[in-house]
Amino acid sequence: MQRLRNDGYEVRSNHLLMHSVPYVNAKGAGALGSLVSVLTMAGDVTALPSSHVTMFTGDHPCNKDCGEIQ
Repeated sequence: MQRLRNDGYEVRSNHLLMHSVPYVNAKGAGALGSLVSVLTMAGDVTALPSSHVTMFTGDHPCNKDCGEIQ
């Protein structure tokens, strides 16, 4: 757990958060969001997650033409 924190991740309520992820919004401006995924533990070490779904906080990220990334 400390290694994850040392690497810049936040651990909160069985979730792993990576903040300050750069992306482009619908106006073509750069912005920062966060990636959030479930953190599965096996004792005091991380384990394979039951799902590889990752959530994103921020506006919908867009490609260089300002179209939403699907």
